[in-house]
Amino acid sequence: MLRILAMLLTALVPTLAAAQEAPDALVKRVTDEVLAIIKADKDVQAGNTAKVVELAEQKVLPHFDFERMTRLAVGRNWAQATDAQKQALIKEFRTLLVRTYSSALTQYRNQTIEVKPAKVAAGDKDVVVRTAVIQQGGPPIPIDYAMEKADSGWKVYDVVIDGASLVTTYRGTFNDQIQKGGIDGLVKTLQERSFETLPAVLAQSVEFEARPDLPDRLTIDFAAVTGVDSSAVALLLEWRRQALKRGKTLIFANLPANLLALAQLYGVADLIQPMRA
Repeated sequence: MLRILAMLLTALVPTLAAAQEAPDALVKRVTDEVLAIIKADKDVQAGNTAKVVELAEQKVLPHFDFERMTRLAVGRNWAQATDAQKQALIKEFRTLLVRTYSSALTQYRNQTIEVKPAKVAAGDKDVVVRTAVIQQGGPPIPIDYAMEKADSGWKVYDVVIDGASLVTTYRGTFNDQIQKGGIDGLVKTLQERSFETLPAVLAQSVEFEARPDLPDRLTIDFAAVTGVDSSAVALLLEWRRQALKRGKTLIFANLPANLLALAQLYGVADLIQPMRA
C-alpha cells in the first residue's frame, strides 16, 4: 500500500564496512534496521514531524544521489542552468522529496519488504536492486532501485514503483514549469511548494480539526485547484492521520489529476480516496 515507504526503508548505513557490501545486502540489512526503529519509536508512529524528518535525514538522505536525481528530472534543461541555479534546484527538489517521504513514513502499518538477490558482476558500477512491498489484502508492489557505485558507496538515483520512474514522472512537470518561467521559475515553484511553511500549515489544520463544532463528516473540495506537486500528497496524508485520530470521516473531492498520479506513484492513492474513520 505504501510504496514510497520502501524508499525510506531501503537506504544505506553510512559505515566503511557498508561500502564494501553488495547493494542488495545493504538494502536488506538496513531495511530490517529501519523497520525496527519505526516499530519501537512511538513518536514516529504518532507523526512527530521533527523525529520523522530526523530519521529520514540520518538514515536515508546521505545515500541518495540528489544531484543526479535532479539532473535526470530536469532533463535537457539542465545544461542551460547556471551553477547557482543547479544548486538551488538540488536543494529545493531534495526538500520536496524529504517532506513527502517523511509523511509516508508515518503511514507504516506492518508491511514487510522482500529484497531480491541482485546480479552484480565484478566491476559493475550501476545496478538495479529489486524489492517488493508485501501487504495484507493486496498484491505485492514491485519497487526497483537504480543504484550507482560512488567512492562513498552505492547511491540511489532513481526509484521505479510498479513500472513508474520517479525522475521521469517529475521530468514532465519540471519541463512545463521551465517552459513557462525558465529555470528561475521552476526554482520559485519548488520553493513555494517545498513545505518550508509546513509547521504553520499543519498547526492550522490541527487547530481546525480539533474544533468541537465540526461535524463528524468533513469534505475538502479541490475543484478550484489546478495543479499540485508531492508536497500536497504529504499534506493530505497528515490530514488523514489527524482525522483518524479524532474519529472523523474525511473526504477529498475533485482531486487534480496530477495529484492522483503522484499519489499512485508513491503508492498512497488508496489513502487519499474517500475514507471513513
